[in-house]
Amino acid sequence: MEKWNRCDICGKFISYEEFSTGKATSQMVLPDSPFTRETHETVHTACLGKQWADESIDKILDKKMTIYEKIAEERKDFACGNRATLSLLLSEICIDGKPMSDKDAIARLTQMKKVADKNIVLYHNAGKHGPALDEASFAAIIEEFLPSSATAKEITTEIEKLGLPYEMKSMGPLMKHLKSKFEVVDGTIVKKVLMRE
Repeated sequence: MEKWNRCDICGKFISYEEFSTGKATSQMVLPDSPFTRETHETVHTACLGKQWADESIDKILDKKMTIYEKIAEERKDFACGNRATLSLLLSEICIDGKPMSDKDAIARLTQMKKVADKNIVLYHNAGKHGPALDEASFAAIIEEFLPSSATAKEITTEIEKLGLPYEMKSMGPLMKHLKSKFEVVDGTIVKKVLMRE
């Protein structure tokens, strides 16, 4: 018996009738990373639904996903219109084909977002609104995968707790403290808080 008429999940035989009535499907599966190829899968639709439900339950019970895994998972969605951008992000947070740690990935994505934000201003000032919109959508996609930055209110609370004066001399010790407490700290927000802008 040929492999194509067996379910890839349960291994049971799939008849032509099951294909014609929609109880089974045979489809091409696109690569989920730059390092994989297209494959072909033949499955019972019930097995596929059960497998998807099991994977969803695992996610709900929270195998804490890394940033790389979150981007890769989003990229698997066939309806996603940002597959090329997500592929770019995946390649940017890899070193020699291996995903970076979350800390390094956050630093890299933050750097990319800052560049995109600067480009938005540059394009806008030059009257190039099309490229400015492209950069804005790129920045928004990156922001989806970044943890939220410490807010001005949270920074003010930490300044009060530490008893630091509102001056630029406090920047060094304050940033050190904030980075130990929050995943992402935007230096420009900290500066504005310290300068009371």
